[in-house]
Amino acid sequence: MDITLLKESHTNDINQVIEYPQNGSPLVSVFRVELAAGESSGWHMHNVPVIAYIQSGSFELQVQHQMSNYFQSGDIMFEPVEVPINVTNKGNEPGVAIVVKAGSTEQAATVYLS
Repeated sequence: MDITLLKESHTNDINQVIEYPQNGSPLVSVFRVELAAGESSGWHMHNVPVIAYIQSGSFELQVQHQMSNYFQSGDIMFEPVEVPINVTNKGNEPGVAIVVKAGSTEQAATVYLS
């Protein structure tokens, strides 16, 4: 067996301390998210810790009123909490991320903004 730690941190990618929801029962969800070339997620924010493993592609994470971070295949993204973000596939092919949300039964993990 070979186990390799890919990323470990007490803070996310904009240096917020990672905190787990205190209300409701714990609920961990795992998603496969695919964005076509040039496609964006749309502006949204997470109310809980969200971690994304970039399986393929090249992504730009835009953080409202701050900066952009770039991630590519093999990278791990610790997404900001309660800050508007938009993720765009900057590659020429579909990009795939495996996304883990560490939430609760009482709290929406993601809120899409108009």
